[in-house]
Amino acid sequence: MDEPTPTPTAENTIGHVFHGCDVHRVCRGPGGRQFIVNAQTGECAYGEGACKEFLAPDQTWRSTGSGGGPHEQRVAVHEAGHAVICIDERARAEFVTVVPTLLPGSALFGKRMRIGYCCYDYRLPQWLSADPATWGTRIAKMDLGGPEADDIYFERRGAVPPQETRDGWRNDLINIEKHVAESLGLNIRQLNENDPRILSEIGRLQGEVETRLRDPAVWAVVEAVANRLVEEGAIDGRVVADLLVTEGAIDGHRVACLYSARVTSQ
Repeated sequence: MDEPTPTPTAENTIGHVFHGCDVHRVCRGPGGRQFIVNAQTGECAYGEGACKEFLAPDQTWRSTGSGGGPHEQRVAVHEAGHAVICIDERARAEFVTVVPTLLPGSALFGKRMRIGYCCYDYRLPQWLSADPATWGTRIAKMDLGGPEADDIYFERRGAVPPQETRDGWRNDLINIEKHVAESLGLNIRQLNENDPRILSEIGRLQGEVETRLRDPAVWAVVEAVANRLVEEGAIDGRVVADLLVTEGAIDGHRVACLYSARVTSQ
């Protein structure tokens, strides 16, 4: 009899394995058995033999290689900005990576290269569905974290973000508009381009994110996370949270609750 295919959920996720160019999700299935979710295909598989357990007890992150660094600093700063604001907005950063990877494509567009990624809390879809006004706003701020970190990074070097960097904001900007529309109860597909309600709210949130990132303690964490990413390629989101606590940028109890047992909302 074939073994049923396990299903990953926010609640049964226990950590991640960084292998090659990809970060794979590890979950606990029926009977406590661990299974891995392939980052490229989405397929789930139980461990076998010597690799029956992907993570040791209480382990949430395992890297099987060197990470191939050093990686590009400006990409690392961008993803660090996403991760810091994600945690600041009371959601987990699951993991952050700056290792370029070729993503599966569609019949229409084919494969595409992703040069960096901050994985937000796996619970966000259900939170957004239950409370779009609150979580649409918070996710939009998370999405703004990357571009705003880029602006500050280049400003500190007496420059402005080059076109290559701005081109990389395309997906962020699309998601920001979408989540702001959700927070306002608007259907993005029915809006005209440059809708003033959307632009006004984005401007307000942009100011809040910029102010937060310019806090010396918060920016110190952005730089520390970016430096880790440059060398290691990918890190557990808990690393970002711990650095925020160490720098006094966020309350330690709040982070402890955030990264302990998974709950319905924060």
